Amino acid sequence: MVLDLVERPLAPPAPAWLGVATLRLARAAGAAAAARGRPAREVRQVVQDVLLARHPALPMTMIAEALAAAAGAPE
Repeated sequence: MVLDLVERPLAPPAPAWLGVATLRLARAAGAAAAARGRPAREVRQVVQDVLLARHPALPMTMIAEALAAAAGAPE
């Protein structure tokens, strides 16, 4: 958990409705994109795509909330 705080210092807590598995999957996808040298904007898009794939019926405000928790604040 401490490592998560170091990697995402500005990330708000995960919303209560967001499952742990989805959060981990989104963070892993983002980390993989970042490891390939993708810019921050593309990393956030990868994370958002995972969240939308797991929860396609959610309104974009809820996806944005989950995105902030999974990828941290935008640069």
